[in-house]
Amino acid sequence: MTTAANTNQYLIRVTAEQFKNVKVIDFMPNRYMTTMTGANGAGKTSVLDVVFYALLGRKTLSPTLIRQGQKKGFIRIETNTHIITRHLDDKGGDLQIEQKASGTLIKAPTDWLDGIAGDLGFDPLKFMRYTPEEQFQALKSLVPMDADVDDLETRNETAGETITKRRGEAKRLEAARDHITIDKTLPATEADIADLLQQSRAAAEHNDAIERERNRRRQIDDEHERKLAQATEKKKQIENLQSELKQLDAYNRETEKTMVEWKPLDEPKDRAALDAKVSEATRTNSAIATNNANKAQREQFEREVDAIKVEVTRLEEEVRARKITIASALENAKFPVPGLSFETITEGSSGRERKNPKKIITYNGVPLSEASSAEQIRVSTAIGMANKPELRFLLIRDGSLLDDTGLAILEQMAHEQNFQILMEKVDTTGKLGIYMEDGTIKTVNAEPEAAAEPAPRRTTRKKDEKKKDEKQGELIK
Repeated sequence: MTTAANTNQYLIRVTAEQFKNVKVIDFMPNRYMTTMTGANGAGKTSVLDVVFYALLGRKTLSPTLIRQGQKKGFIRIETNTHIITRHLDDKGGDLQIEQKASGTLIKAPTDWLDGIAGDLGFDPLKFMRYTPEEQFQALKSLVPMDADVDDLETRNETAGETITKRRGEAKRLEAARDHITIDKTLPATEADIADLLQQSRAAAEHNDAIERERNRRRQIDDEHERKLAQATEKKKQIENLQSELKQLDAYNRETEKTMVEWKPLDEPKDRAALDAKVSEATRTNSAIATNNANKAQREQFEREVDAIKVEVTRLEEEVRARKITIASALENAKFPVPGLSFETITEGSSGRERKNPKKIITYNGVPLSEASSAEQIRVSTAIGMANKPELRFLLIRDGSLLDDTGLAILEQMAHEQNFQILMEKVDTTGKLGIYMEDGTIKTVNAEPEAAAEPAPRRTTRKKDEKKKDEKQGELIK
């Protein structure tokens, strides 16, 4: 990377053609204060943009910067040490930086510009119109700090949102947990219903066997009674039924023998009692299962709540650590102007306002927005100057907003700090500064201030450029 020489850079000459609202301009800025005047749309802003875009750290520029209706354009600024030229076309053009002392070209022009340009867009008057919060953000980007405050604050904001969310989740879990009822009188283990059902089925089978046997014996008994009746009847007919009687007697003897051998029947088991036990066990087991599920869910809620509390504690500790880092970074910030500092204020009493304090800039302990207009102009201009250690010039837009006191302060600071100020101001008298009409310089009015020494001209400069030097030379006296 080619670095810029450690030499203050001053504007010696500004030239452009067909750039934005500019048709053609070529002038030499005054040593301290140069004012571009004219009506709105005359091209004043475009003149300041010539300097801005010439120093912009890009190799090419957008073709939209070419004046409407034209195909090509160029801008050039000459400092006391270098000549920076950009040609514009439909492809973006090119960038060339020439070292005046040696006539050589800078090999890495964009790197060279990045090394000297600083914040080209910082405008003291625009900075004054910012809200206190916007001023804080603008200055913070220019102040070297020991830590990335934006990143730390973003991470704290994210952590705060997570903490709020997780605390809400913990409260919902705790509420759900507290709505779960646990019956401490129930055992934790369910009864073995399958065993009870097996016992019930065995009892049923046992009872069925008894009933079948009872029915069988009843049938046998009934048959015996019937046979006895038949025997009685046959005995009455003994003469005719002797043979049949013998058979019946034989049958009866066998039957009676069998009956004598019968064992007593078992007592029926109480199946209803077992069924009642099954029903009761089923109800009890259902209650136990529900109770155990409630207990498990409650324990799960408690574990989740504990985990959230651990996470919230960790996030809060991280937020506190980052806040300490932020406070240290702000405290150790290297401000470009003595008396400046960052402060955090809390307005109002609502929870939202307390949780979202505002960060502002103070000057000698007083909010910058409450300082006098003169102090604000001085501080804002000093910030812009301190941000450009090598480029010793400022671009100020909307100079019409300044009164005579403000203008005097700017001119005084330009002299004190050895700076050039290029400012635009709406003025249609044609008697102030460099007066523009329709993108060209109409009148050049001398301004009562010390002039910068013009840089030596190279002998190879074209004749028409020499004529332009002579025409604009009255600005450098």
